[in-house]
Amino acid sequence: MALLPPAKASGFPSRQFVMKGVIEIPDSVGGMAVTRIADEAFKDCNAITSAVILESISEMGERAFYNCQAMTSIAIPSSIARISDFLLCNCYSLKNIIFRGTTEQWNTLEKGTAWNVGIDLFECLITCTDGTLSF
Repeated sequence: MALLPPAKASGFPSRQFVMKGVIEIPDSVGGMAVTRIADEAFKDCNAITSAVILESISEMGERAFYNCQAMTSIAIPSSIARISDFLLCNCYSLKNIIFRGTTEQWNTLEKGTAWNVGIDLFECLITCTDGTLSF
């Protein structure tokens, strides 16, 4: 797994860095807690194949993973308060969203505008701790 570069404040402004393969958003960097993924943090990072977001993250910015066309899976913690606008838009290869909460939590989670546009709704599954959902 690739370890992400140092964070600024409490979010990841990582667009300036090359990300590829499986990435993991850590709980902290340099002793600083990471609680948010910045808007457009990984936008157009077409070499990311999978993202693992740990429980310390409570917010993912708009378009955080927009147009990550090679990404096949993403693990989202139950600590997320909202799926932001255009979060996974144009992630054409996405086949599995792993939500570390229950199906009830997923179904009641607020989801922003066009968060899933471009995902093949027949191919992608949402795997929760108590079952699997489809779109």
